Amino acid sequence: RRFLLTDKIQAVYDYVDTNEDFEVLKYNLVSNFPHCVYEGEKREMTLGDAGLAGAMLLIQSLDD
Repeated sequence: RRFLLTDKIQAVYDYVDTNEDFEVLKYNLVSNFPHCVYEGEKREMTLGDAGLAGAMLLIQSLDD
């Protein structure tokens, strides 16, 4: 799935949440370099503002 630079990081979270193959309930989206966890207010940033043009986000599972 591709996202536009004008899409918010929340749109990526929404996409992951709708994926039926993904079974982790608690997670964060993370960039590898520079290392950044996109949670809280950062979810409202656009992908472009976050410097994620052409980048890949990783899913970090949060243990209970």
